[in-house]
Amino acid sequence: MSREQVRQILGTPLLASYFHANRWDYVFEFKRLGEKISKERRVTVFFDGDKVTKFNGDALPTEVELVAEIDNYAKNKRSFWDMVTGKNKNPVTPPLQQPEVLIPSKPSTPSGAIVTPVK
Repeated sequence: MSREQVRQILGTPLLASYFHANRWDYVFEFKRLGEKISKERRVTVFFDGDKVTKFNGDALPTEVELVAEIDNYAKNKRSFWDMVTGKNKNPVTPPLQQPEVLIPSKPSTPSGAIVTPVK
């Protein structure tokens, strides 16, 4: 694999110096609103000329593993108020009320009376 192919897949390296021209270092971290939501991972790629000779570093997560890590972060995140009060519970919602049932009323005319519509 060439340097250009590595750059297309992994992006521009975080560290690329003249002292280590055959070594590119990458640091991967996922943030939401400036706060880390997963652990930092590092990958180093070594070249001989224009070809990759080896790479090493932390294992990058699969998509499923990353989603699970983000989900775990969301479950463990607590607001300032939760930390002050010591609560980390979901808000309690009252149970839903049953709708009122309309019962037809009985006619108020005396039995045997004849009602004629007014024109």
